[in-house]
Amino acid sequence: MNDEFDVTGNIKIIEFLKTELIGSVAALYRVLNKGSKITQDALSECLAGIIIIAYILAKRLGIEFSAIDLKVQNQLKIGILEEDEIEKNYNDLSRLLGHLRDRKKD
Repeated sequence: MNDEFDVTGNIKIIEFLKTELIGSVAALYRVLNKGSKITQDALSECLAGIIIIAYILAKRLGIEFSAIDLKVQNQLKIGILEEDEIEKNYNDLSRLLGHLRDRKKD
């Protein structure tokens, strides 16, 4: 935990970020409802926004970005070991873990 952790002082921004997160997920649903008119750019905009908000929300809750990265990697490893359906069918967990490891090298 970060010694800058101050939920009371951050309450307004935390509430704002929670609202933004819900709004971003809603925007993703709207894009997905367009069916065949979906563009890669619109999807990546929505998903990038969700990821950014999640990281900033974590920071405002006293969780370091690196701690989130570590949790993501650990959850991916667990999913791989437990042969998650997505991993079994598509190897997406392994690919994402590899991507995160490669990104660290840069």
